[in-house]
Amino acid sequence: MVWTPPDDRAQAVQDMYAMARAGVEAVRTDFFQNDNVLDAADTLGLHIYLDLPLSYLSVSGLADTLVHAQASLDAALDIARRHSSIRAIGLAGHSDTSDPAACAWFEQLSSRSHEAAPDISTYYVTRFSQDDACMDAVDFVLVDVLDRSDPSAWIDKTDALSVGVGALGTGVRYDGPRGLLAPFSPERQGRYFEDTLPELFDRSVRAVFVYRWRDMPSSGMASGHVYGLHTPDGRKRAAFEVISGVFSGRRTVFAFDEGTPPPEPFPWVILFGWMMILAFGTGYALSPRFRHMLPRYFRAHAFFVEAVYTKRETLPGINLAAFSMLVVASGLTGFMILYNLTGTDAFLVAMHHLPPLVQSLVGQMIDNPVFCFVLAGGAYALALGIWAITWSLLLRLGSRAIRIGQVFMLIVWAHWPHVLVMAGVMVVSSFPAPSGQVASMLAIAWICFGLFSFIQILIDIWLIARAPVWLLILGALLYPSAWVSFFLFNTLLRYPSEVAFVWHTALRQ
Repeated sequence: MVWTPPDDRAQAVQDMYAMARAGVEAVRTDFFQNDNVLDAADTLGLHIYLDLPLSYLSVSGLADTLVHAQASLDAALDIARRHSSIRAIGLAGHSDTSDPAACAWFEQLSSRSHEAAPDISTYYVTRFSQDDACMDAVDFVLVDVLDRSDPSAWIDKTDALSVGVGALGTGVRYDGPRGLLAPFSPERQGRYFEDTLPELFDRSVRAVFVYRWRDMPSSGMASGHVYGLHTPDGRKRAAFEVISGVFSGRRTVFAFDEGTPPPEPFPWVILFGWMMILAFGTGYALSPRFRHMLPRYFRAHAFFVEAVYTKRETLPGINLAAFSMLVVASGLTGFMILYNLTGTDAFLVAMHHLPPLVQSLVGQMIDNPVFCFVLAGGAYALALGIWAITWSLLLRLGSRAIRIGQVFMLIVWAHWPHVLVMAGVMVVSSFPAPSGQVASMLAIAWICFGLFSFIQILIDIWLIARAPVWLLILGALLYPSAWVSFFLFNTLLRYPSEVAFVWHTALRQ
């Protein structure tokens, strides 16, 4: 059982006795030094797996915390000498064990532990499976299979001689629909344990730790789900009966209420997309000038640029509609990319390395789709608007002065490929579960189409203004995506190990 000791000492002791009554034999817990609670574990015969306070560390992060890790390990070993219940010490959790450069860190700490206490085993918790490079540096490895639909398959992928399950479980949504037909319901959680636990026990793994005994308080990095067998006020969920029945051997088959299927979520993404497409189609049907200009843009682009320069075809209403479509497309794409990223391990690793304020903002964006849509679309619209104004000011230094409205039209029309991305967003919004592959495809499509639009804008501005090369380069450097690229490149230079950790997590599972 994965358990975090409550601040109340009496409650912690009660939890120990309750876990023992439920058939729990081993508890993986955060590092703590309460002798009274550990005395209870000694009396009950529980096996305590003590995690050091080190998690989500890159290779350089592990090296930087070596002194702190040694001090924490010495403190844990000192406690282990006084309490027979402590059987193993977790050196680090969810760190970059896919990089062989990290293995020396684990080997050094594991040797230090064996020299001081030969009967205490060492382990680490990881989300990596076949790409784990440091499994020989510790006595055994605990694989985190939280939210995995087939945890046995992930256990089979690892080559470790001794392996266990560090976290097994699936999320529950507070105040959500009940019954097996409702996603993230307590009944679904109970059925998950009923299906997975017997199969894992048949594989003779080192240990299986259920995640977790009681709900954790909010960490500011909202996931929308909780995992505890108990609510914070101590109420039992359906999964508790499954765990206590399977662990004690009293019962292995359970009945749950099917409930009623929840209503389908309102397809607001599809609605917004079709509203923009219909608005654009209405403009095409009602505006002869637009019908005349649109084919000219694709088949006689030089004439389109000339018309914009001579102000014969400004089309302010159509330009505003096209800009609105671009804003909606960017908002919907931003939300769908973020939503699909939440189901990836790389996203969790990246979040743990972000400042708390950014974590809180991202959590709000995940929990509130409208806020995410407005923020992503508004930021993109503001960036393009500022860029258009900047271009107009820069072009006054050239031989032809171009007004903001003309530059704005060139910029907006050049982004027509993003309508294709919006169509893709409308399709993937109906997918049942978030997918990292979907997020990657949407992001790659947006970047590629953005690059195409960027090149088209530079060509059009050169055609309309005959600006010198240095002016085009200066304007290009002020492109919003260029600033994002500079920021990402600077992040890579400043935090190469952390970026590599995220990259390894994305590709090595």
